[in-house]
Amino acid sequence: MARITDALADYRIFSGIIESWELVRTGFINVNGVFYRLELLHSFSNLDTPFGVLVYTAESGVWRRLDLAIMTGLDADTAMRSAMEYVVTKAAA
Repeated sequence: MARITDALADYRIFSGIIESWELVRTGFINVNGVFYRLELLHSFSNLDTPFGVLVYTAESGVWRRLDLAIMTGLDADTAMRSAMEYVVTKAAA
């Protein structure tokens, strides 16, 4: 089998690796004075939902991932907007 030029896309050649994601973009949003870090990921292993976003918030100077599933989408903007909507809704509650 020919190797793919992107090592993360070629994850199947490594025994034991069952998923592969790459960090595409990191963004920050401020909601009512609270900063959130959004990490846009691209999945090579889940083609049904190829983009996901992890959401973090700062507590005592340390970034902590929020307890939620990765917000996913079929394209990067949909996934990022989904995560932003979640954060705004959570902050308003």
